[in-house]
Amino acid sequence: MAEKAISDLVEDLRTRLMIHDDRVAVERVMAELMRALGSRDSATVAKLVAPDANVVMHKHTNGKRYLAKNPMTGKDMVAFIDSDYEPYGPGEAGHNVNTDLIVDIKGNSAHYSGQLMYLRSVPDPEPEGGYPERPLRETRHLGTVTVTGTGFYEADLEKRNGKWVIIMMNAVVDLPWVFPREGAFQGGARFIGKTA
Repeated sequence: MAEKAISDLVEDLRTRLMIHDDRVAVERVMAELMRALGSRDSATVAKLVAPDANVVMHKHTNGKRYLAKNPMTGKDMVAFIDSDYEPYGPGEAGHNVNTDLIVDIKGNSAHYSGQLMYLRSVPDPEPEGGYPERPLRETRHLGTVTVTGTGFYEADLEKRNGKWVIIMMNAVVDLPWVFPREGAFQGGARFIGKTA
């Protein structure tokens, strides 16, 4: 009886450790994705998002979700980053910040939810002759950081060949996304229903 109790305890601990390790791995995949999106690194995105993934972007306003762009595959998302993301100017940078993470693991499937902020930093032009030297206590950041979007990411991941990949991603933003009605974004935004 005692041996079975110990065996059950060891198995329970093993299962909990596997779930913990999977949660850490899922969080890492999503953190790498946030950094890759912020730096416009489509090669890294291609490693994290399955080519057949379903990627959707929504605008969330007053309890309603509007489709902001037609759904695309993971392969399309990589091409979208290369062709349609606005390039940064000299010295500029962007960051996708995710917080308040909820990760649920069930076997080889995971669901991820996290709040997001898009940040863009633009440095002030360097003065002619360079920046004056200052004591460390007087160091200043010279430029502007702007929040360009807020909302949350929902993603489903699957463990394939021992590696977690994104198979569904839904970016839901609170601020309006304005896309052209022609070209890459056919049909503009459309109402698709209330959120839960």
